[in-house]
Amino acid sequence: MKKTTQSQKPLLILSLIAMSLAASGSALAQSNTVSDPTFSNKGFYGGLGAGGSNSTHDNYNFNDRVGVGAGTGVGVSSVNIDDKDRAYKAFLGYQLNKNFAVEGGYFDLGDNTSTANLTTGGVIRGTSRYRGLNLDLVGNMPVTERFSLLGSVGAHYDRAHYNTYSDVTGATSSFKDNQGANYKYGVGAQYKMAERLYVRAGAERYHFKEAFDGRKNVNMYSLNLIVPFGARAVTTTRTSYREEVAPMPQPQPQVTYESTVQQTVTQVAPTKVTLSAESLFAFDRHELSAQGRNSLDKVVQDLQGSDVDMITITGYADRLGSDGYNLDLSTKRAQSVKAYLMSKLTMDDSKVTAVGKGSADPVTTSEDCKGNRPTAQLKACLQPDRRVEIEIVATKSAS
Repeated sequence: MKKTTQSQKPLLILSLIAMSLAASGSALAQSNTVSDPTFSNKGFYGGLGAGGSNSTHDNYNFNDRVGVGAGTGVGVSSVNIDDKDRAYKAFLGYQLNKNFAVEGGYFDLGDNTSTANLTTGGVIRGTSRYRGLNLDLVGNMPVTERFSLLGSVGAHYDRAHYNTYSDVTGATSSFKDNQGANYKYGVGAQYKMAERLYVRAGAERYHFKEAFDGRKNVNMYSLNLIVPFGARAVTTTRTSYREEVAPMPQPQPQVTYESTVQQTVTQVAPTKVTLSAESLFAFDRHELSAQGRNSLDKVVQDLQGSDVDMITITGYADRLGSDGYNLDLSTKRAQSVKAYLMSKLTMDDSKVTAVGKGSADPVTTSEDCKGNRPTAQLKACLQPDRRVEIEIVATKSAS
């Protein structure tokens, strides 16, 4: 009888590569928010999947399973195995951060059927069924604003039924019900279709220890629909992010005021305030830091006694990263500054504008900061480009 053998190495290697890329991707971001393909920083989500399965055998001795072979007078001339069936899964996940999640769920890999043709002319039939519970660590690597690659490793506690039966004289029926823990791994891709709906395609390999004579691997290929019901959806912008290396120590940023206010008459005085990103935001965060709030409080204090007519907030990023990413990043940080100023000033929201211009209008030049690799030295050199400018038009009475 022919043995069915298939290497496990290619799928395992792909799984480990995907998870390594997900982890290394975190070293490239400048923002605290999770990219769109991964729901949000933290939160629960649920999913349902359906597809197909097929199995491979490292060791398959049908003679021993049905009690035929040497000494019985009955032999197996050929075996036909149907190792494909429908498969289903349901799972609950928790997003730990933008690159990793934990998922647990139930899977049903369907049935395998086999037919053994005996040398005496008889037939023996067998069935195998696999289902159980799994717990996985899932790594995520955003590729675009909506698309990401996935890799997973985990364990599953399975229940496998093995049943072989025949009416042929000299052959015995057998039934075994195995339970135990084994390992699994997989790769996949995920796409954001709507704010609360994601679709995932995946390939997973489940390892089983057969009840009779060896090891068995069952592969599942599935299409999954996922709904983040506990995660905070990002609704203002669609953003992909990369973490930046912690900046080198810099001198305390200075707030520069360019003002033409005169104290002799009442007039409209445009004022521009330039703040560095490092003075406003902590590493890998988009919320304002304590130092950032203090800087903005000084701006608010200087406006006391004035009627503010208009505020324009413009965010800028350095030239590292893609244009789309830099635009999203600068917009997000400008919106954080706007939200804080609106909480301190009593004025109409329509009078405050927050925009991002990405890496446009840099302060540095290519001669000042040479190179394109995101080294710590280059990021420190490009620090002036990462800034937020606040332009204020206010009417202030003469003292």
